[in-house]
Amino acid sequence: MNNIEKPNDIFVATLSNPNATSLDLLQNNINVNNTALLSRDQYKNTPLAKKVFTTEDGSFNEDAFNKAYDIAEQKYF
Repeated sequence: MNNIEKPNDIFVATLSNPNATSLDLLQNNINVNNTALLSRDQYKNTPLAKKVFTTEDGSFNEDAFNKAYDIAEQKYF
């Protein structure tokens, strides 16, 4: 988790294709050399996270967000 910009993002890739395995990602050229993972707090404030994890009553679903982040993090490392 560094400040070097990389063209891919593992959290976004995981949200886009939650069933993708680590092998699937590698076969699509998503790897640690060209893929970033930001901190939880950085993602929480993005429009994508707000759109995906905001419930019908307008609250942020922290549990679902944390589960998605944990999956992305496991695929990243």
